[in-house]
Amino acid sequence: MVDIGLRLELKQTQKLLMTPSLQMAIKLLQLTKLDLVQVVRQELMENPLLEEVVADTPAAEHEGAEISAEGLSSSEAEPASQSEDSLSEVDWGQYFSDDDNNREIYSNYEHKEATPSWESTLAQTPSLQEHLLWQFRLITQNAQEQKIGETIIGNIDDNGYLKISVEELSEAVQVDAQTVSKVLKRIQSLEPTGVGARDLKECLLLQIQGSVESTQLIRQIIEHHLVNLERKKYQVIAGALKIPLPEVVALAQVIASCDPKPGRQFNAEQARYVIPDVYVYKLEDEYVVVVNDEGIPRLRINNLYKKILRKGNNAPPATRKYIEDKFRSALWLIKSIQQRQSTLYRVAESIVKFQREFLDNGISGLKPLTLKDVASDISMHESTVSRVTTNKYVQIPRGIFELKYFFHSGLETRTGGAISSVRIKDMIKRIVAAEDKCHPLTDIQIQHILKQRGIDIARRTITKYREALNITAAGRRKEF
Repeated sequence: MVDIGLRLELKQTQKLLMTPSLQMAIKLLQLTKLDLVQVVRQELMENPLLEEVVADTPAAEHEGAEISAEGLSSSEAEPASQSEDSLSEVDWGQYFSDDDNNREIYSNYEHKEATPSWESTLAQTPSLQEHLLWQFRLITQNAQEQKIGETIIGNIDDNGYLKISVEELSEAVQVDAQTVSKVLKRIQSLEPTGVGARDLKECLLLQIQGSVESTQLIRQIIEHHLVNLERKKYQVIAGALKIPLPEVVALAQVIASCDPKPGRQFNAEQARYVIPDVYVYKLEDEYVVVVNDEGIPRLRINNLYKKILRKGNNAPPATRKYIEDKFRSALWLIKSIQQRQSTLYRVAESIVKFQREFLDNGISGLKPLTLKDVASDISMHESTVSRVTTNKYVQIPRGIFELKYFFHSGLETRTGGAISSVRIKDMIKRIVAAEDKCHPLTDIQIQHILKQRGIDIARRTITKYREALNITAAGRRKEF
């Protein structure tokens, strides 16, 4: 018989609770610089206690205003994960003395002149569909043909291929297939040449129509020997067509000049401009780390609301509670921004220390490095290092790199050291670049070359690295 009843029991359990201040610190830590600026601007709009320090503010108003652990009360200098976030623990006199000019609270960032946004300097280029519609409307005035043409162009993908059959188009526009095919041929005559094809063969055939060099032979190669052409089996093609091998090589070069994706010139990815989060400068023999604070607004607490809190006994309870909540939110934001910048600086400084040889000698000096190595060096958790290095960039004398670039696994060498996987990829790339193009190296041959250099690596690993570098297999790299 089961005893069912109510009991009063006392249990002691441990729970991990994230305070609002800790949640904000983690949120800001993983934001990019652009996202951080947007968050700060949003808070400036929503929080009346926050205001931005403009460039023309007298310097006397800023004197002694920086927030630091030494300048906080004992309760606020503790970690944000503790429970002393209660407003009752705040030493109000610490912030609001009678001398308002010496107690401004703001984030310690140097304000610089605002630069024009990238959006204001970019020009939009027409898409492939817009370019085709513009041409098609110039060559036809028939309403029915324009409707069919718009439907066809709307089903052409970014590479320039038609992704729907003539029968499906016929059903969509309620017109016979013969009329649709006629309009399709007119679209296939537009620029770029080869657009509107339904597969690679048709795309290449459209592009060689204007060629005067052995058009019939090229057509036969495309229609019947495309696989052998891709694998560079020119002897097989020469035997099947009964023509000399040099002629096959010449025809293959003509086909290679065609664009297998004619639409990509209109839909190529736009250049992405990167603003570094950290700068590393070399001064004499030392590297100096500087966090990029440009564009991040300097924040402080509005004087009017400070006076209301200092003389809050005369304010209605609801008003005082609202101002206290907004003050807490403003203070958390300022401290979280400072914590983010400080963490970013420490992580970048640690990376510079570990990768000093890369800064001096280039990729040949890149060492294997893990998040755990940096986390142990600066006494932080790996997750914190991971967040602060995601989508963050550093500018060093050798260029701009993502912070994640410096973290790579490595392999042990015969001498007992370690070598980065990035360096191995660079070695594979150099070996392939220096090979005899008539007799390209196989993965096993590359493996033997690396072993001679003291690197024991599996053949399948070389294949994986080669494919990651977009290097084709030896048979497809062969030239005649």
